[in-house]
Amino acid sequence: MRIGRAVVIRWLIIGFFAVVGGVLGWSLVKEADAHVPRGVGAFLGALGAGALLYLVSGARVLIGTAINRNKLNSVNGRVRHALSHAEEVYEKQLDDKNGAASTARLHLAIAHLLQDELEKSVQEFQQAGRMGVGESIFFNNAGVALAKRGNITQSVEMFQKAVAQNGHKGQPHVNLAHAYLQAFADEEQLLIERALEEIDESVKVDGEKPVHFHRRGLVLLRAKRFDDAIQAFRKAMEADGASKLTNADTHNDLGLAQFSKGDIRNAKMQFQMALRNDPGHGRALSNLGVMQLLEGAPDALDTMRNAIRLDPRSAPVRNNLGYALARSKTVNEGIREFKEAILLDPSFFEPYYNLGKVYLDAQLLEVAERNLNRAHQLNPTSWEIMLAVAVMRMQQEHWNQAAQMLEEANKVSRNQPVILNNLATCIAMDGDYPRAQQLLEKATEIDATNGDIHSQLGWVYLLQENVSMCANEMIVAIGLNHSVARYHNNYGLCQIGRGDYDGAVGSFRRALELDPEYHKAHYHVGYAYAVQNKQDMAIKEWEITERVEPTFVDCHVNLGVAYFMKGNYEASITEFKRVIAVRQHRMEDFSNLGLALAKMGVTIRKGARNREDPKWKESTERHKLAVDMFDRALALEPNNVMLHSNRGLACFFANRAEDAVTEWALVTKIDPSYARKREKVMQTEFDESAIKYAELNILERADRVPARTADYLYRLSPGYDTEEWAVIIDDKNLSDVPNLMVRSRQLERTIKALRIE
Repeated sequence: MRIGRAVVIRWLIIGFFAVVGGVLGWSLVKEADAHVPRGVGAFLGALGAGALLYLVSGARVLIGTAINRNKLNSVNGRVRHALSHAEEVYEKQLDDKNGAASTARLHLAIAHLLQDELEKSVQEFQQAGRMGVGESIFFNNAGVALAKRGNITQSVEMFQKAVAQNGHKGQPHVNLAHAYLQAFADEEQLLIERALEEIDESVKVDGEKPVHFHRRGLVLLRAKRFDDAIQAFRKAMEADGASKLTNADTHNDLGLAQFSKGDIRNAKMQFQMALRNDPGHGRALSNLGVMQLLEGAPDALDTMRNAIRLDPRSAPVRNNLGYALARSKTVNEGIREFKEAILLDPSFFEPYYNLGKVYLDAQLLEVAERNLNRAHQLNPTSWEIMLAVAVMRMQQEHWNQAAQMLEEANKVSRNQPVILNNLATCIAMDGDYPRAQQLLEKATEIDATNGDIHSQLGWVYLLQENVSMCANEMIVAIGLNHSVARYHNNYGLCQIGRGDYDGAVGSFRRALELDPEYHKAHYHVGYAYAVQNKQDMAIKEWEITERVEPTFVDCHVNLGVAYFMKGNYEASITEFKRVIAVRQHRMEDFSNLGLALAKMGVTIRKGARNREDPKWKESTERHKLAVDMFDRALALEPNNVMLHSNRGLACFFANRAEDAVTEWALVTKIDPSYARKREKVMQTEFDESAIKYAELNILERADRVPARTADYLYRLSPGYDTEEWAVIIDDKNLSDVPNLMVRSRQLERTIKALRIE
């Protein structure tokens, strides 16, 4: 092993200070006098001793690393030699005409399999099968290749064929048990029993090895028989062949059982014991990191990063680091880890779910759907995946599909508040308000401290036009979490509905203090000011709204009305034009623009000296435009007397006196009482009664709780020996390779553990 120059220099400096400090400290202690107190000598001696201990510790790391590195190089050399020699032999045998070609093809497939060259391996197995190979060794090893590639269903079929032809080897039974736990989740109980039967067969063939007890314990763990699982793991410690490394696996698996029972403290202790037995046990370190994260420990992320350094090729360890990163808002790094986990183990559903959740939360629906569909295929009974798929449908506004998926999720995991909340939203969007209310009331009983549930319940009351009950729920939500801008906005809208405009302004201002990006509250503040005739303050707020919500039509309407009331007709015309550029189905919009143009024309005419003045002509043109707008309004409401009255006056100012008389006569015919009321001013003043603010649609401006997914998913990792797929090898060229490869991986982890120390 090469040691860097900087490392050597550092150790030499420390060694120098260790020797000098120790010698000087000892002499000073021995000959202490008034000028040099004995304590100084003791301090220097201690300093020297500490440096010496550090030096010894560092030397141990360097020496230990060098020794293990030499062992690793030796082991890897043997593996490379065995594989290259075997491939050379088998390649030559492929052209053999005496029947050896099929056997060579089988062994070549195994050689590729041992090197994780899965595609090459599967292709070689397929060719061997076409050549007539059909023994147990073929079916077992082909099943391993398929399983490692993620084709679990096909691998089960291969292992079953291997078991049917097998009477003297335990590997097919072990592999079939392992595969059963990853396939057909909807038949889980049946498959658990089958897996236990296969492990019993393995014991009959191979004897009571620690690994078989480990596998039994993990199956029992899956069946939620936690005490039986613990007993199986303890037997693994007592079985023949138990070593320090296998005991590390046992402690790790005991930790899984303790955690499943809800005993996090003892689970954490077992993972720590696993690491004492095997400091390079990356899976135990990853599991410990999850425990730390659940406890809120600040060093959890560092623990998980160290686990990756120990075991970068473990899919659960990669996923768990991604889980920690995503929860700490380092989402891009988390995505990378989830993708690495998928590459390492395509049959592993958690990273697919986690990726789907990341993209779904970012509303990248197409990418999210691909990952969530794959996760659902791998584990159709996970309520978290069902929930995520339902949230995706909610974002697509497919409310019925989302509700159906949420109903299924609720059957799998009853009364999860996040499921009930989303389900209530879907049902409310379908118009069944009483049931939505019932679901949310149940959710508040389960999780009484969740402000979002009370907020959503308030929104459902609002759908039922019950402003008072909505306000009550918003008060509860704010009491539980006063830092959510959405709660204050919704409460302010309730205050608007009850006529408490000053209180509403306070609520909206609080929402903006909590979240300056919560721009919609500016419109609401402006509305509260407008109904109190504070036009200047309303205009100021609505001008902000116009910048941040440029497509919000009611803001343009109300800003136009406010400008109109202030006599700023030019600005009013601009706003009303923006309205009719968006919609042309409301009479009021054309009437507003017509009135603003007409009033602008009247104002301009006041400045004209005579009929030849340019201002007079400009005024006339404005009134002609006004007549056009009144015509469009009348096309929507032909018998509206206010429109006819205003059109008549606009025609008069546009030098169309006959049209004006016709309009006023029509007003008298349609509504004589209106004509009598307006007779003195009909021919001199416009009827401005239609110019009014658009009502604030409280329900439309209230915020429901966004559809939410569950948390990211981690997976605690079992020990190393139980996760290996067992390959059958009957050729002396490759017989030592699997054990050598296991030894190689152990040495790599040991070296990395020394570096971490």
